[in-house]
Amino acid sequence: MSAWLNEALRYPVRHRGALAWIVLLSFVSIGLNLLLPWPIKLIVDDVLGGKPLPESWSFLSAMLEGADPSRQLLLLALASAGLFVLLRIVEMARLALAARVGRRMQYELGSILFLHLQSLSPRFHARAQTGDLVRRVVTDSKCVDEFFVGICIPALTAAVMLVAMLVPFSVLIWQHALSIQAVKGLPFCAVKFDCGCGSGEVLVCRKLAQNAVFTVLAIGLTLWRRHRLCLRSELIPIISADTASFESVNVDPVSPTAAQHRPPTL
Repeated sequence: MSAWLNEALRYPVRHRGALAWIVLLSFVSIGLNLLLPWPIKLIVDDVLGGKPLPESWSFLSAMLEGADPSRQLLLLALASAGLFVLLRIVEMARLALAARVGRRMQYELGSILFLHLQSLSPRFHARAQTGDLVRRVVTDSKCVDEFFVGICIPALTAAVMLVAMLVPFSVLIWQHALSIQAVKGLPFCAVKFDCGCGSGEVLVCRKLAQNAVFTVLAIGLTLWRRHRLCLRSELIPIISADTASFESVNVDPVSPTAAQHRPPTL
């Protein structure tokens, strides 16, 4: 692990409890997003179509059994609205907590930078630009918030969201293709139908292969060692360049205290 990452990890480790809650709320948001279209699907395919609910929704059948279509429509519409409101509440809680934790990490890094600047010699401050030093304490300290809260956690949740969408969708495509194969007697890879992806009829083997590739890429984004933490190898040159710029401004070769108090490598 590189030195800059070791230095940067001190800040999220101090707030690991709050960050764990952010990740948990993100996973809850993923689940609600996946459930949100299902009431509309049941309304369009079953209630308005005059069909009974599928067997996989037997727990809803017990609630809606004997109800007329208008009552079923009302209950499913309320369920859709309730899921939407719950999703908004979870998202607001997640964003508020993320903003709070991000600001705390930013202020911690900013205080360390400020204390370091206070330890430098008067000769350094006489030749340094005050506005640039203030910008580095007030603005550049936000990098730790943007990296961990604004990049890493969203990348993790996006990968989980993609896997959670593709795996059940691929299973449904597989089951539907098997039913078509049983009826028409075609080879499995010759089965072709419109899966609702917006691209018309597609061969089932090609579609399953595409979903498998996307799933592997999503899992690799978070688990592949060389690209852990949001494609870390792509971000190192950017952060390293900022680090070199910071050190070139703040190192005072004349003052002996400057060598003892090097700035954090962020």
